[in-house]
Amino acid sequence: LNTQHQLDGRNLDVKLRDSQNHGRDRGGFGPAGGGFGGRPDDRPAASRTKIFIGRLNDDVQQDDLREYFEQFGTITDVFMPTNHSTGKTKNCGFVEFASPESASAAVAETRHV
Repeated sequence: LNTQHQLDGRNLDVKLRDSQNHGRDRGGFGPAGGGFGGRPDDRPAASRTKIFIGRLNDDVQQDDLREYFEQFGTITDVFMPTNHSTGKTKNCGFVEFASPESASAAVAETRHV
């Protein structure tokens, strides 16, 4: 599930979210980093509808993520974690779709903005 999405001229990492450990204990997301393995239906419900986006530019906002990823389906939530000390984003985000099919389409598609 390796894709080449670009936003503001920067290549992004786009992966299905691993809701059990966020990839920390098994070296990453998806089959190469452990992940859940097996079929996508084996994943908990949240990890089938929520994707992780990494390598975001400092100036990317939640509305930018929503605008870009809504081409793949209805979005129910966009979240960008912030550093509590500085208030700046951590250059990553999560987009949750209404359906697992939309999340899978976003991860599988190789489009550029």
